[in-house]
Amino acid sequence: GINNFSYIQSPFSFKKDLDILYRIYPFKNVGIIVPPEFNQIFPNFNEIFTQALDSLNTRFTVIKAQNNASATTSAIPSEVDAAYVMPLFDELGEAEMKQFLDQLADKKLPSVALLGGSMVEIGALAGYESEANLAKIPRRLAIDILKIVDGQNAADLPVKINTFGESIIINMNTVRKVGTYPNWDIVSEAILLNASEVETDRVLSLQTVIMEALDRNLSLKVSQINPLLAQKEVNLAQSELLPQLDANSVISLLDPNSAKNSFGTRGRLNWSAGGSLSQLVYAEPALANVAIQKLLQQGETYGLQTDQLDVVADAAEAFLNVLQAQRFMEIQASNVSVTKNNLDIARAKDAVGYSGATDLNRWKSELALAKIDLNDAQARFEQAKYALNQFLNHPVNEDFRTENIGAENQLLIVTDQRLIDNINNERELEKLADFLVKEAFDQLPELKQIDASLAAQQRLLKSRKRAFYLPSFALSGSWDYTFQRWDVTETPGLPTQEVEPSWNLGLAVQYPIFQGGKRRFDQEVVELNISQIEYQQTDLRNQLELRVRSTLQTASASFFRVDQYKEALSAANENFDIVQDSYSQGLVSVTNLIDAQNARVQTELGAANAGYQFILDFLDLERSIGFYYQLSSAAQQAAFFDRLTTFMLENE
Repeated sequence: GINNFSYIQSPFSFKKDLDILYRIYPFKNVGIIVPPEFNQIFPNFNEIFTQALDSLNTRFTVIKAQNNASATTSAIPSEVDAAYVMPLFDELGEAEMKQFLDQLADKKLPSVALLGGSMVEIGALAGYESEANLAKIPRRLAIDILKIVDGQNAADLPVKINTFGESIIINMNTVRKVGTYPNWDIVSEAILLNASEVETDRVLSLQTVIMEALDRNLSLKVSQINPLLAQKEVNLAQSELLPQLDANSVISLLDPNSAKNSFGTRGRLNWSAGGSLSQLVYAEPALANVAIQKLLQQGETYGLQTDQLDVVADAAEAFLNVLQAQRFMEIQASNVSVTKNNLDIARAKDAVGYSGATDLNRWKSELALAKIDLNDAQARFEQAKYALNQFLNHPVNEDFRTENIGAENQLLIVTDQRLIDNINNERELEKLADFLVKEAFDQLPELKQIDASLAAQQRLLKSRKRAFYLPSFALSGSWDYTFQRWDVTETPGLPTQEVEPSWNLGLAVQYPIFQGGKRRFDQEVVELNISQIEYQQTDLRNQLELRVRSTLQTASASFFRVDQYKEALSAANENFDIVQDSYSQGLVSVTNLIDAQNARVQTELGAANAGYQFILDFLDLERSIGFYYQLSSAAQQAAFFDRLTTFMLENE
């Protein structure tokens, strides 16, 4: 209302900043970090901040910034328990400012910055968005100048900008470092920076996760015991074929009659010792047991290899689940930000009469729903991290950072040009499937394990047949001697008996004659077991072939899906930008913009899922043939493609 005078209301508010800091941490004495000449900038500084803190019933301490970060930090009194950072352009450069904010966090001082956006990004705990608001001021100035040049009195120009954003920005890395966490109400309102990126030395990539899983996974450690136990069974079976030597020593007390009737050969108290030796010369069941246990031990070794292949695939899936959940959370966070922006547009349109409460309420509803989706995405991200830690046998809640991955920088078999060179059409893809099935049959430990089980049963059947006509032979011998006798009863007329060592040696032959049909029944049981395993073997081969061919088709479709989603996402982004611009001009309805925004979000989610699924699908393909490209040596990779080329040429 002052003639020829106008101004633009500032988007900044000391009271608003201090209120949000107090909501995050109820401080007692906040340190205001100011440039040395602050009195020239704000002559009524004390009055402003006293009024801003009046409702909070707290104090403030003015701290003048020094010419470096450490000196400024040292100037903060011990009674200060929070910090409000004013712009310090002349005192601290960007690097020094970042160092200063890090030092505030190290001192466990929660901080809020007047220039919220840029300062929060480099280490302040919280602040209101500033860059977008500041960018609107020059545009308003230009419009006002044009109106004044056109003859409009400056006194009549509006001083408020209704589209100033009021989003809180919180740096979650700083939150974790300070240890002061905002409540759920604040978090639901805020834009969270570094929500998924924690400051830790533990950094995981796909390769390191696989290596850790092979070394630390508890299920795999359980499986690693099985071959060791099987080897002990082999040793036990072999021990039956080795000499068996026993020794004994006995002190015995006899009653008087027994001692008397021994005619001097025994005393009331006797100490004797002896030994026995036996050697199995030939026994078909014992020999068969050794051979069978060796085959079973081979089967357990193949079983361990199967578990190792599965652990690699499961580790990759657990890691990709973390990356996918993280990306989904970022997409939902972006959607919340975009929805807030659209709400600001609706407020601006409402302020000039373009739209009414209907649009505002619709966007408030959309914002609430977007926050729900973001909260769900954050929960899924934390759950995925817990699952990965559990799989790697780390504390479930241990922090880690992840290296993001893309199909182009993964050592997948599909990234090798030699594979692409062999696939130009559907017929060659089918030939590739035939080759991969052959590779699976040659390499998969599942088949080798069932082959070992079948061989064990066949050896047992041979033993059962031999039981009808082969005897068992064994050597045995013993030696006994009484070392000492006490209280020997002498027999009149007979001299005292001298005790001589006694021994024997024998060859035993055992030949079964009739056992009630047991041998025939034993043979028939083994024959049925063999038939069962042969059916299982055929069924397993069919299942493995189905797996190879199915995963190849899935991987091929996944390869195509990635490119299609890239095109879809580009179109969805372009469409959203057009519709959003049209909405801001009042050319389309709120429903059109919501549809465009939802389409973009869903396409972003689909594109993210397609990228990670692409990697997982090709890892599944590699698992189906028992050949992990990234875990193989260069020589093994070359040999694989040599076999592929030869197969393709032979099957023209």
